[in-house]
Amino acid sequence: MSVMIYKQNFALHDKARKVYYRPTVGDCSCRYNFDGQDYLLFNLDNKRFFYYGLLFNYLHLMIEGRNPLIAYQRSLHRTYTCFGESTTPSIHFLRRAWYAFSRLLAIPIDDSFACESCGPCPEIIVCDGTMIGMRKDLMMPMNDLDESKLVPVKGSLHSDRVLIKTARARYLLLQYSCFKRDRKPVACPQKLTDKEFKQLTEILHSDGFVALEKLLLKIEDQHQERLAPVPYRKFLSEIARNSPACGMVQIAGCKQACDVLKRIANRSIDVFLPENACHWSLLSENAPVISSFLLLCQKHCSSGIPQEVFDLLSHILVTIQAPFKISEPDKCHYPEPSEANKFSYFPSLPQLHGNAVYQIDKSRLSTANDVCNKRSSKHPALTPGIFTIYCPHAICYGFEVLKECESPRHPFQIFKTRFPKPPKIVVYDNACGLHQYCLNREPIFFQKTSFFCGPISLERAYRLPI
Repeated sequence: MSVMIYKQNFALHDKARKVYYRPTVGDCSCRYNFDGQDYLLFNLDNKRFFYYGLLFNYLHLMIEGRNPLIAYQRSLHRTYTCFGESTTPSIHFLRRAWYAFSRLLAIPIDDSFACESCGPCPEIIVCDGTMIGMRKDLMMPMNDLDESKLVPVKGSLHSDRVLIKTARARYLLLQYSCFKRDRKPVACPQKLTDKEFKQLTEILHSDGFVALEKLLLKIEDQHQERLAPVPYRKFLSEIARNSPACGMVQIAGCKQACDVLKRIANRSIDVFLPENACHWSLLSENAPVISSFLLLCQKHCSSGIPQEVFDLLSHILVTIQAPFKISEPDKCHYPEPSEANKFSYFPSLPQLHGNAVYQIDKSRLSTANDVCNKRSSKHPALTPGIFTIYCPHAICYGFEVLKECESPRHPFQIFKTRFPKPPKIVVYDNACGLHQYCLNREPIFFQKTSFFCGPISLERAYRLPI
């Protein structure tokens, strides 16, 4: 029988060879075929044999140098060609040999998807999608969830989470603060007209934001101009955004920080006194936006921080805690874990329950409230990619094949259905949209989770000081 033997680069004299079988002992007519094991040869299909050293060589190149298989095959072809050989293994047979060989390796794959430092359920998550698509026609259909038997879960409302509910008031206040929407100061700020300032205060009064209305009127009496003083500009620009107050100041899950802010608003403690340094440190760590604002007011206000500022802080604290005043959903709202999902792999995070049905998804406001979605286009034949989650030590905890374009729904479903308790910190390039998505559906579950976003890569996220 003629066979082809492929060895390492330094053993290029091997060409097609003839091998023989030998009869077995006994009366039967069975025969013992050549399998190559005595010569450290891996038998692919009884016609092609690969030297184990060649396969192990690629194994170490893949691990240490991240070499793809096609690059290894090209290097073999060039090396063989330099020595006048034409028996280079094709990429087709080399791939088959590698896949068959890798199945024989005793690799604890499940153990490699967990970090020794973070444990089976990490508290800090770095997640993102990658564009590694697969053919859509090869995906097996999955049974859809029967939503008629589930009671919809009610989340919080966007109007209860923002400080200023009217878009016109937010626009005027942002102009008054001398900042742009991208958080950059305006080079040549324009003052509000008397009509615009009056309109701003009237809207604030009608929306129930009397604390901010009184502060703006006090500033006007003191400075006689329609531009915010320097100490107030940055803080007022943050209030003017259409973002949740609990996102601007992420202290809803920290009872100690909320108590400190409440005592500051009630003027029961002075955080600038040396004996209250621990309270100031706690506020600076958990609410840097407020601590920076109070520090600027303390430095620039000669007569002390106005009472209207403390009233404003009280209103902000109430708005921060508003989304979490609802009751936690019962277990009956969540279905049993679905059938084994062949398109997701989380060895240390098995599915605890299925995906619930949410009231906001039943309403027409779902698309309007779930803002900050990524803009992406679909491939006609390939899936959008896979969604991965990592710990800060660059250990992948699993992945899920994206059947649709990436959106905040994918990390939300992973955290809610697989994590017994939510992570404390989530780093995601669309964290603003993910935070809104979570508050619309499961505000209680994600109350103690802090979301961080930015145009960062996974490599930079691993080195964040968190």
